[in-house]
Amino acid sequence: MVQNDEGCEFRTFLQLANGEKEHIWVTHNETTFHTYDGPHAVWGPEGKNPLRKKGLGPDDLKETHEMMVLGSHYDRFWDIPKLLKQVKCVIDIFEKTYPGCIGIFTFNNAMSHTAFAEDTLVASQMNLGSGSLVPKMRDTVWNGNFQSMIIEQDHFVYDKKMKSYINLHDKPKGIKWVLTEKGLWQEGMVLECTSCKENTNSNIIDCYACHLMANQLDFLLQCSQIQQEIESRGHK
Repeated sequence: MVQNDEGCEFRTFLQLANGEKEHIWVTHNETTFHTYDGPHAVWGPEGKNPLRKKGLGPDDLKETHEMMVLGSHYDRFWDIPKLLKQVKCVIDIFEKTYPGCIGIFTFNNAMSHTAFAEDTLVASQMNLGSGSLVPKMRDTVWNGNFQSMIIEQDHFVYDKKMKSYINLHDKPKGIKWVLTEKGLWQEGMVLECTSCKENTNSNIIDCYACHLMANQLDFLLQCSQIQQEIESRGHK
């Protein structure tokens, strides 16, 4: 990255080797203003107290160049689809402003910035058994082998509530099914173990099924939607 002195009066440009690219830091910022923000003094009749509106008024959230008016009858709150749309636009602007450079994008720790896509491999979103009402997750590769997270053939199981057999074809695989395919399933394993969950210093990763699933490399390598978008464009 280009270096500035303490007073930002002089810049030191990099001597890049063949194939190297300049990295430029890009920071995210947002500011919220209220409708009734402003001066506290008002003009009015002498001896009369001014009637001020209660509260701070509606929020006006300014995300870089986009302005939103928050409230149930206005814009919905700043969510991941809005942020992703803006990130794509920002990358376009960055690439035209700094052609050939790599952007290092940084964000605060808001939950929307770490949100996963619906098909991301997340063990906590899975059930032990297959066919439940859980998200359909993306296909993966484990030890060099393709692994589908969807049941690709007819598989009939007895449903106690419906008192009949149902076909799980095209339904999400459960943790037991996936771990069995990976050769990691242990008989008697439960979905979660309360004592191990409470022990944050434990190095045991195969006590319960959800923890074992979450510690597989393909699950550990999952990242947020924002990170996927930025890295897919060649930035960081």
